[in-house]
Amino acid sequence: MSKHRAHNSLLLHPALALTPRPTFRGGTGHTKNPYLRILSTPLRFCAVSKFKFPSAMLLRFKVLNGELCTDKDARQQSHKVHGRGISVICRKTAVQVLLADKLYTRISRGGKHKEGMIEAIETELLDNVIGELDAIIRKLRSNCLKGGDNDVLMSNRAPWLLHRGSEESNEKGLRAGLVISFTDSSSFSHLGEGEHRPPIYTLNEQNTKQDQRERIQQCLLKMEEYLQRRGCDTGDQHSHKFALGFGVVSDGDLSVDLSGLSTALWRCRMWHQDAHEAEGFGLFASDVTTID
Repeated sequence: MSKHRAHNSLLLHPALALTPRPTFRGGTGHTKNPYLRILSTPLRFCAVSKFKFPSAMLLRFKVLNGELCTDKDARQQSHKVHGRGISVICRKTAVQVLLADKLYTRISRGGKHKEGMIEAIETELLDNVIGELDAIIRKLRSNCLKGGDNDVLMSNRAPWLLHRGSEESNEKGLRAGLVISFTDSSSFSHLGEGEHRPPIYTLNEQNTKQDQRERIQQCLLKMEEYLQRRGCDTGDQHSHKFALGFGVVSDGDLSVDLSGLSTALWRCRMWHQDAHEAEGFGLFASDVTTID
């Protein structure tokens, strides 16, 4: 047995091993819960682990001009891509198995992979995070309040979208769905404390490039600026920890869907292989059941 295959069990994060189709109970609608959105995407077969997973947890590959390419490359040159694709769980070790065992030859016998594939995927995963932040900023910019609305600007609104300094900000009007930190010394992400424990994504030199880190910081600061223009108290201006809301958030005038950002960050978390904790995507047992 290949040594790579011996490590397949490491890919089976307890919270991800969902071969049965999940169903969702009562009041927790998947349109509001980003983790339910992840779980409710169509199931696809992972070529490495031999299990089916929701497609939001998978990386998709195709062969372009005889070379294995990521789904992003395939979309950009869709007119040149023909034939089948192959899906792999969004884990660095899984892609290493795919490349080392040449499993991609199942979709193209003469296919090969280019150098730097691992680095390209890591860059693409973080670029997706930046893209989601940019989309939120564009929405805030296009719905920015006019400078003459002094009554609104001085209203000291609750931090409905973003708050700096603490993930425990429910008392301030924000239910934190995720936290981005630039100073913690932990791994790429870890879980907060308390009954509702938002994932904390630590961006440091071990898991991000400096230019990407700076771009994400700039996006968060720009988001904060637009919120302040709307009269929001965004917290401690000296903190490097940013808590963002859960799912779809609104201040009554503007709604922002953070599900795409949650998914993009969770995929980065999966890639970097957090400790195997069955936290269930921030869901409670009463929210989810499974059927065969």
